[in-house]
Amino acid sequence: MPDELTDAQLVDLLRADRTAGFDLLYRRYAQRLFAYSVTVVRDRAAAEDATHESLMAAVAKIDKLRNPDQLRSWLFAITRNRCLTMATERNRFTDAEGVLDMIPVDEDPTAGVARDDSAALVAEALAGLAPADRDTLALALRHDLDMADVALAMGSNQPTARARISRAKAALTGSVTALLLARDAGETST
Repeated sequence: MPDELTDAQLVDLLRADRTAGFDLLYRRYAQRLFAYSVTVVRDRAAAEDATHESLMAAVAKIDKLRNPDQLRSWLFAITRNRCLTMATERNRFTDAEGVLDMIPVDEDPTAGVARDDSAALVAEALAGLAPADRDTLALALRHDLDMADVALAMGSNQPTARARISRAKAALTGSVTALLLARDAGETST
């Protein structure tokens, strides 16, 4: 029954009983917030810290949430701000390989080699993007936030969020294209 609560009902529960509400909040959002944190800080331990600190801050500030239906995007905004602070403090934006492998993903055992090659290509292309573009794509695509939620999480308006998403998608497309051309050139020269 508690897992079937809407976000607005979860907010009401948090306001009434922070302990019970935190448990449900954690089960519902911790994994998603952690996956997002990894894409921003690019360090597993820092992402764990950011997720924990963000959830604790959300519980402490739950009375400040004006619209309980915006809980999800509010949580991503808190997490994003915490990650950006950590990245600035610790200079965590790195090009470390294997970061995307840390993100929990449901595996499909029937998937073939083509999917693995595509995933590796996209991971390589993402690694070549600017941190701000990776952040934007993580919110919009990986975590399936709509335009209004992306804007809220980024602390901007919808036109700015739309422009950032468009720029990030174009950068990803360019990165994938460059990698494919480089691969093709490498195969034809051998």
